[in-house]
Amino acid sequence: MGRPLVLTVAGSDPTGGAGLELDLAVVTHLGGLGMACATALTTQDTTGVHGVHPLSGPLIGERLGVLLDDLRPDAIKVGMLASAEQVAAVEKALARVPRDVPLVVDPVLVASSGRELLDEEGRTLLMRGLALGARVITPNLAEARCLSGGSRSASAEGTADALLAKGVRAVLVTGGDEGGGEVVDYLADGPRRRTWREARIPGASPHGTGCALSTAIAVLLAMGRSLEDAVDFATNFVREGIRNARAIGRRRHGRPRLQWDLRLDSKEK
Repeated sequence: MGRPLVLTVAGSDPTGGAGLELDLAVVTHLGGLGMACATALTTQDTTGVHGVHPLSGPLIGERLGVLLDDLRPDAIKVGMLASAEQVAAVEKALARVPRDVPLVVDPVLVASSGRELLDEEGRTLLMRGLALGARVITPNLAEARCLSGGSRSASAEGTADALLAKGVRAVLVTGGDEGGGEVVDYLADGPRRRTWREARIPGASPHGTGCALSTAIAVLLAMGRSLEDAVDFATNFVREGIRNARAIGRRRHGRPRLQWDLRLDSKEK
């Protein structure tokens, strides 16, 4: 198999630390070929999101339509969607993709600044369409509770079961945004269950961990790996990025950026 072709549909982050730009970097780092469709242009720096400017649903649909008429992705990752119109446009465009192409949906509902990115109508439409067609959805615990309609104190296990009951095929509830000294990620894939528990890496939380995780999963699925293997690899990959993260902004208290070692081939040509 050659290098897998992975499509990301997500918002653009001009810092390169998250969103579309980070997704493409992850695809390339893991040996894939990336293609992309932006859903929104954002105004942001390393301290947070200061403005969101969504693209229209028809424009997103047009761009995806032309792209998918020419190229068949081996996996698709859908990240930030900013409106019900966008959700509908993406769902309609992706309907032309064969059902065996794995889809990873990372439901980005709220920016790190606390700004709402997808309203209730959009969330409802997402859960009735794209989420049901996904091989896996990758919400953090707060997002999973919101999408499942559960209480703010619902456990990852209970929330995952509630999402499966709504028709979702598999859900990875991530725990990186929760407090405490341990990060717990919980995968429910039909009847299969697995929990990852790791000590939290000290220091400020880097930007873009959810984007990197979902994109890495998509790349590994494109390579033919099982979902559990893909999640296992992706969680370790993100932890490596956190360990190597560094601050890049001039403002104080900016979030560090994920970083991975790049080792160029030193063999003689």
